[in-house]
Amino acid sequence: MFFILSGFIICYVLPKNFHIKQFYPFIKRRLIRIEPPYIASIILLLVLNHLSHNLTGINQSIDWTNAFFHLAYLNSFNLGPYLNPVYWTLGIEFQFYILIALFFPLINKTKHVIVFMFLSLMLPYLNAYLPEGYITIIPYTPLFGLGILLYFYKFTKLIDRNQYVIITAFLLVQVYFYFNISFVLVSFLTLLILNFWKLDNRIITYLSKISFSLYLTHVIIGGKIINLGLRFFQTEFSRYFLFLIAFSASILFAHLFYLIFEKPAINFSKRINYAHNKAA
Repeated sequence: MFFILSGFIICYVLPKNFHIKQFYPFIKRRLIRIEPPYIASIILLLVLNHLSHNLTGINQSIDWTNAFFHLAYLNSFNLGPYLNPVYWTLGIEFQFYILIALFFPLINKTKHVIVFMFLSLMLPYLNAYLPEGYITIIPYTPLFGLGILLYFYKFTKLIDRNQYVIITAFLLVQVYFYFNISFVLVSFLTLLILNFWKLDNRIITYLSKISFSLYLTHVIIGGKIINLGLRFFQTEFSRYFLFLIAFSASILFAHLFYLIFEKPAINFSKRINYAHNKAA
């Protein structure tokens, strides 16, 4: 769902006349938008690991070289595990930013979007030739492709309904062969939501607003609470209560994290304009 949504949203927020000369402003905007809260979450994780070591006596030694690789998402290239298991998707996401900034000017102006989508069907098979342990965008191109294709269908005239349905079907088959049927079902559900969902309310808006902060910190906060609490909450019923505590604490902390780290990063990223947009 995350990768399909990214393919859709990033195409939507790019200027309609996006030019390759705007590559660097786009990357700067994404870095400023993502990197400060990401780094803040890494620091938070390291601090809490140190504190939990003092409380539990479990060794939580820090590999500082590995931690440094996080800053440029280099752990994706078999340079050590991510400290937080959810970070791997950010590594894939940043690879997508680079590729979409390079190829969007081409596929946004011609029927090349159809050729591009069919070529993407072959990319996952290239993953077999990469060294073991590399986490790259290649296997996930059909998922990003589903979001990109939906954007072009909904907001441009580059593809019609029949083309959209046919290429979407091919991409879903690709998802099935590379992953499994559950990925296909979730992908199809995601496309239905993006196509037809109309309901909006304050709860949905609020959770959408803090979603990135929640993504970054829910394992760090909720996971720590559950791991520390399991020794005290021993019955099945009490562990449901522990989950509610962890869930509520994760939401509350994500709210504070959003206000302190993410919102300022969002505001600052908006100051980076696409300088070449006026000349395009």
